Amino acid sequence: MDICFVSSLLGARVRRSRGARQALTQRGNVTKMVALDSNKTDPSLASYYGRGNPVFGRVITAMVTPFKPSNPKEVDYTVAEQLAVHLAKNGSDALVIGGTTGESPTLTWSEQYELFKVVKQAVGSSIKVIAGAGSNSTDEAIEATIRADKMGLDGTLQVVPYYNKPPQEGLYQHFKAVAECAPDLPVMLYNIPGRTGINMSAEMTARLAKIP
Repeated sequence: MDICFVSSLLGARVRRSRGARQALTQRGNVTKMVALDSNKTDPSLASYYGRGNPVFGRVITAMVTPFKPSNPKEVDYTVAEQLAVHLAKNGSDALVIGGTTGESPTLTWSEQYELFKVVKQAVGSSIKVIAGAGSNSTDEAIEATIRADKMGLDGTLQVVPYYNKPPQEGLYQHFKAVAECAPDLPVMLYNIPGRTGINMSAEMTARLAKIP
């Protein structure tokens, strides 16, 4: 299972701290903890990123979903295409479509699928497109992942199931089922305890990375 790990615990709040920091990085079946310090560069981290782009690249942009000024409830797919092309031409290696930044809690699945389609058609192979396909329903996440795979997207963003608060083994079974429904499609795991009510452990992330 090719995975990339994103965590709010390792994101903005960590970057603002002045002391030692830790970042969990994932690539394929390789898992490692890298100690970062605000006053020095960790050579192992530089070496890791120097080996080439990790899974989805170095700059991954969570794209907003534009709405029509004349009808704020209607997605503006034309502007979405234009924005995606602009981001592709200005330094982004990958785009996350239909994540929380893209208003996924208020979009229907039909709207999200249309966004996946038009953005991928607009940018082609010039940039990787990651579908926000996560859900606290395993069946919904599987269906969205299969749809994204059939559309030719380059990966999916899978959030830790929210509200349900499953145990760690429940997280494993959820993500395993999603990974196995489209085995060639890379997965970005999204750990955000403040929103989901549960923290996915580093040990669980490492275990998930071993899924074929």
